[in-house]
Amino acid sequence: AQLISAPGKLPDSGNVKFGHGAPAARIGGGITVSYNPQPDMPGHWYLLGAENGEKGDGAILTPQQAMTLDKQADNGDPNSGRIRATKGAGTTAECVTNDGLYNTKSSNERVCILYFKF
Repeated sequence: AQLISAPGKLPDSGNVKFGHGAPAARIGGGITVSYNPQPDMPGHWYLLGAENGEKGDGAILTPQQAMTLDKQADNGDPNSGRIRATKGAGTTAECVTNDGLYNTKSSNERVCILYFKF
């Protein structure tokens, strides 16, 4: 589908650099892999996020964008299923409300990251 680029060579710094050791995504940011990223998420997960030190978990999507992807490919629930959303690093707003719904009041702000189950 050509959604991600070839990963390239790892940088010497050890920090994530999309397009240099981790595949870049066309929408910005890129894809990294995480093992047991949250207590209720066992196993391996792909993470779509922005560069953030060693993790690549910076906020990259608005809640509306994250919800649209989740609804199209999974169950639309940010806290269950094979696609899950959480607040990305580097933001003060929330991706998911206390009620467990996408925080569409922050629809113009990039606050979310998405996890995709292997």
